[in-house]
Amino acid sequence: MSKIFAKSKLKYDSYLLICIYTLIPLIIFGFYKNGINLYFKGLVSLIYIIKPLLFPAISLVVGIGYLLIFKDKDHNKALIYYNLLISLCISINTNIWLYLGLIVLLDLIYILFLKKLSINFVALSILIIGLVSYLIKDYSFYNHYEIINNHSYGIIDFLIGRSIGGVATTNIILLLINVLILSFLPYYKKDIAIMGLIIYFVCSLWGFVIGYNLNEIINLLCSYSVVFAIIYIAPINNYSPKKERNRYLYIAIICVLAFILVYFFNNVFAAYISILGVNILSILQKLFLKKRK
Repeated sequence: MSKIFAKSKLKYDSYLLICIYTLIPLIIFGFYKNGINLYFKGLVSLIYIIKPLLFPAISLVVGIGYLLIFKDKDHNKALIYYNLLISLCISINTNIWLYLGLIVLLDLIYILFLKKLSINFVALSILIIGLVSYLIKDYSFYNHYEIINNHSYGIIDFLIGRSIGGVATTNIILLLINVLILSFLPYYKKDIAIMGLIIYFVCSLWGFVIGYNLNEIINLLCSYSVVFAIIYIAPINNYSPKKERNRYLYIAIICVLAFILVYFFNNVFAAYISILGVNILSILQKLFLKKRK
C-alpha cells in the first residue's frame, strides 16, 4: 500500500512540476511586455525591467521557504504552484514590498488554517492583494505604455497578449497551447477548462446584441485574465468538483458570472470573484446537505 501511495504521490508531484513548466513561456512574455518593452520605449528605468520577474521569484522563495520549515510536504508543494499562479495574476503596478509581506502572511494562513479547507486559496489571495493595493493607492492593471497610449489594436494584437491583465496572463496563443499540453495530464480536469473556454466564448457573442463590433468583443474576450483563470485556476483539483456531472454546472456558473462582470461592469477581478463565489457556494451547499442528513 505504501509503495502504491508513494508512486501516486510522485505522479502528482510530476504533474505540479509540468504545470509550473507551462508557466515559464507566460513569465517570459510578461517579462517582455511589462519590462523589456517598456524600457526600450523609454518609459521605465533599467531596474524596473526585472519587476515582472520579481513577483514569481518572490513566490518561489516564500513557497520553498515554507516547504523547508513545515513538515506537511504535500500541501506545501502545491503551495509553490499556487504562489506562482498568484504572482502572474496580480497587476504589474503592485508594490513589491507589499506583495512580499502579503504573500508571506497569506501562505502562513494557508498552512495553519486553510490547507485542509476547500476555499480556493489562489482566487482569494489575488482578491486580497488587489483590495489592499487599491486601498493604499490608485490601483490599475494598465502598464506604463497602456496608460499613456490609447491604441486601437486588432484581433492578432489581442491574441498575442496586448490586452489588459495580470503580470503574465494575457497571451492567448500561449494559453491555448498550454491547455492542450495540460489536457494530456491525468490530474488535470480538462473538461472544466475546455468547457469553460467554450461557454465564455459563446457568452461573449452576446456582445453583438448590445452593439459591440468584432474587435471590441475579442478585446474583452482576451482581457482581464479570464482565459488564464479558466485554464489554470478553475480546474485546481482541491477546489473544483470531483464528480464529472457537477463540473459542467460549476464552470458554467463561473463563466456566466465572469461574463456579466466583464461585459457590463468592466471588472478586472471578474474571473477571481466568480471562481471564489462559486467555490464558497459549493462549500456552503455541502455543509447544508450534511446537516440535513
